[in-house]
Amino acid sequence: MNKLSRKHMHMEAFLATPHHVLLRYGLMLALPLVVLWLIATLPLYGLGPELPRIVGSAVLIVLLSGAGASLIKLQYRIMSFPGVEHTLPVNYAAASLGFAMLLVIMSGTEPQFLAMGRLIQVTVLAAPALVFIPALLYAMGYSLIIHRILMRNTNLDFNYLVGSRHLEEQLAALWERPKEFGEPLSLMLLQFRPQEQAISPTAPNVTSYYPEIVEKALPIVDQIIRKNDVADQFSSDAIWVILGRTGADSVDIPRNRIRSRLQGDAEFAAAIKRVGLEVVPGVASYRRDMDSPKHLIHAAEEALAPQAARLK
Repeated sequence: MNKLSRKHMHMEAFLATPHHVLLRYGLMLALPLVVLWLIATLPLYGLGPELPRIVGSAVLIVLLSGAGASLIKLQYRIMSFPGVEHTLPVNYAAASLGFAMLLVIMSGTEPQFLAMGRLIQVTVLAAPALVFIPALLYAMGYSLIIHRILMRNTNLDFNYLVGSRHLEEQLAALWERPKEFGEPLSLMLLQFRPQEQAISPTAPNVTSYYPEIVEKALPIVDQIIRKNDVADQFSSDAIWVILGRTGADSVDIPRNRIRSRLQGDAEFAAAIKRVGLEVVPGVASYRRDMDSPKHLIHAAEEALAPQAARLK
């Protein structure tokens, strides 16, 4: 399973964060900016006629900073569309600078501009860069700080984002067999979680993950699954197993065999015992009312909680 790069983690963290949370982070960053703005301007202009303009600029800073994080999320949303390059911010920045300079160069064809002295011409040509470069640096710094805030406060399981997509792709390749030809198909999720809890691997309040346990379990599962079965990592605390040619009436045999094999492996049993985990299987089988692989995945996730209740 291909892991998400740091850049893609940033994108996914933004896409999964509600807008009101992003607004709060943006407003938090606006406070020191407004203070710096007032410190820099009030000593120069005082409380005279320029005060309304200074206050208006401070309000504009708050509005732009508050909306900035949501604008970054919108940008990432566009970048997530198929066929859109992930270098969009760099391309956009380069295109904006190039367009600004092009306008200045075009204005250079005017006789008035050509008649100006060299110093004035250089000053006019450099003016867009003098405005654009600080704005670009500020935008990059703002984005970096928001990224760090999100990554520090998110409990998003990035392994789940990759694992669930990979699982959906695998099921999509097999979906025609049960849909068109009636071939049985089942999906099993094996979750490793604390014995006193019964939670879904995608529950928003999950903060404890065990990727090292999943890494130990996956080779064991690979060794004992059947020829028509496929297994891989589902999340930071779960594994998925596609049970090919297996219907609801015959899932008990592979489910019990895999679970017993994991619990019977001395090294793995000792590893989960040290951290107080149990192996909880959740199994779902294809039904005619399932229109896509997502429905089968959702049914297997829902099956985890009842399984946990029966195991206690």
